[in-house]
Formats: sequence, structure tokens, C-alpha cells
Amino acid sequence: MKNSAILNLLERLLRRRHIPDLHSFKAKIKNGVVFVDAQWDGFHIDFITYDGAGNETRESWVGSAFLAARELESRGLDLTSVET
Repeated sequence: MKNSAILNLLERLLRRRHIPDLHSFKAKIKNGVVFVDAQWDGFHIDFITYDGAGNETRESWVGSAFLAARELESRGLDLTSVET
């Protein structure tokens, strides 16, 4: 169920990828934050996570809407924290 809600959000972003400021969002994930940007060839996602000592880890990911939804769900995306 959560995966379908994430996929719906991503598909909405993809439809608006040509409109500035309406094709991306920032949200909380488990142990960090995520920046998601819809582009013509899929999604570009930047994950910033923190360990128990406060050390920062940055990762970038690129893929389709379906795979992006799975990745975001596996990383514990908090849909209530989405800021567009």
C-alpha cells in the first residue's frame, strides 16, 4: 500500500517535470533526508543519512518511477514529511 502511494507521488512529479519547482521534493527517511527530482529520463535521488555518531553519508541513485518507489520505501520514506 505504501509503495503505491509513493509511486502515485512519483508519477505526479513525472507529469510535471517540465514545470519549475513542481517536479521535486524533499522528505525524511530513516536516519536522514532525501531529495527527489523527476527528470526526462527518470528520477535522480540524493540520500543523506547519519549514523549514531553523527557522521554523514551521501548517496546518489537514478532509475525509473517503479524502481524509485521501491528504493524510497526500502529506505523508510516518511510520506507525511514530503515538502514540494
